[in-house]
Amino acid sequence: MDSYTRKKSCVALIITFIFCLFFAYSVSAAPLSPDSLPIKKAMSYFKANQKDDGGFGPGGVTEWVMMAISAAGQDPRGWYKNGNTPIDYLRNQTPTQNPYDWIRMILALISVGENPKDFYGINYIQKIKHHYQGDQFGDPLSLRDDYWVVLALVSAGEKYSRHAQDSARFILSHQNQDGSWSASTTGVETCADNTAIALIALTAAGCKQSSEAIMKGLTYLRKAQAPDGGFSYLFMPSNAASDSWVIQALYAVGKDPSKLKVGTIDVITHLLKLQQEDGSFTWTAKSANSSLLMTAYAIPALVGKWYPINHSKSDLITLGLRVEGENATILDTQLTHGPSRLADSKGVLHPAPFPTPLSVLVEAAVRQKIDHLLVNSGMGLFLKSLMGESDGWQYRVNDRLPMAPANEYRLKSGDEVIWFYDYHGRKSPLRILPDRFTAWEGETITFRIDQFSDATNQWKPASEAVVVVG
Repeated sequence: MDSYTRKKSCVALIITFIFCLFFAYSVSAAPLSPDSLPIKKAMSYFKANQKDDGGFGPGGVTEWVMMAISAAGQDPRGWYKNGNTPIDYLRNQTPTQNPYDWIRMILALISVGENPKDFYGINYIQKIKHHYQGDQFGDPLSLRDDYWVVLALVSAGEKYSRHAQDSARFILSHQNQDGSWSASTTGVETCADNTAIALIALTAAGCKQSSEAIMKGLTYLRKAQAPDGGFSYLFMPSNAASDSWVIQALYAVGKDPSKLKVGTIDVITHLLKLQQEDGSFTWTAKSANSSLLMTAYAIPALVGKWYPINHSKSDLITLGLRVEGENATILDTQLTHGPSRLADSKGVLHPAPFPTPLSVLVEAAVRQKIDHLLVNSGMGLFLKSLMGESDGWQYRVNDRLPMAPANEYRLKSGDEVIWFYDYHGRKSPLRILPDRFTAWEGETITFRIDQFSDATNQWKPASEAVVVVG
């Protein structure tokens, strides 16, 4: 092991004894499965909030959401919205001189299997290394930048680099007497958040889980737990972000967060209480501030992952589904879906080993209690009728008309599926593009109508269309 880990490896017996009272030494079945309802609802919430540029919002929101999606076993690189993916969003951003932007970019790219050393010509690892000041990263008074840069460098295979190890030593040298860490070397913002991230960073850099520094940090966290089972940032109420950091820290050092309780309430239970019906997580029990970010922080923690997130794979996918009848929209939703079985008109079950446009439609119809009928033609299942409309259903994926039966086309995470009633098979999608979304009274908004061309797989101005307002 490296020298700083050896120096901190001795653990006092009294600390070990106290720690044993608070934590189980083996991780239990506490992590939620990606197919659990809270995770599936959160994925659907992400999909519902994807923007037309492919991202989920500026200021790092897109990067955090990408990491959460990847932690749940899905690949956000395939999440389409208006033809764009989160990678398109990142590619189109103007590079900044903010080191925190570089760090988030590295963590997000690694989480989906992209190369941060050459992302459209930019080497974010080199930018990080150029920002080192002697034996630590960035601002010499800041600890927070060192926590996160260690995670970024380790994620990119730089665990044993001088830069990562220097920052880890810098973090170790500024642990407070009570086992906590602060946001800076001056002791500002001493709290569970910074302590948890410090523990995750040190573990990533190679610090032994049984070292004195780690044990003291965990003892501090145990004392910092609020009466409601959650964790708070400074003097704020217990919140989703603090809960998420602490849960991740416990998993990172091999502990079971479900054992961290006040009375009968553990920190995971407290975090789950903050989830809303739409799948999002509120910041606190009384404030919905930054719900996308809170949800992005919560998902890795709940599935038992911690930063840096490595790319993983699940049988589940999350996608958008819209169903257009002859005269009205029947369904417009997002759902998380996996392997299933489909019943035909005679009650015979047919396995669907992977998500297809037909299996997705059936699951959504069952959830919404929409009448539907599948028929086995001898060559496979097809949709006979939906909501009383029969023999005219077709589907598209990401605007295109696939040349495959609806029960055979394999969907991927992030697809946009549309089912539409078109008895004569003449329709192709339209889209409306306003030149702006807000206007004062008396001002004009100009609309352009495009139609998708199956011949060229591109959008072009529609020859004729009618816009109905109101």
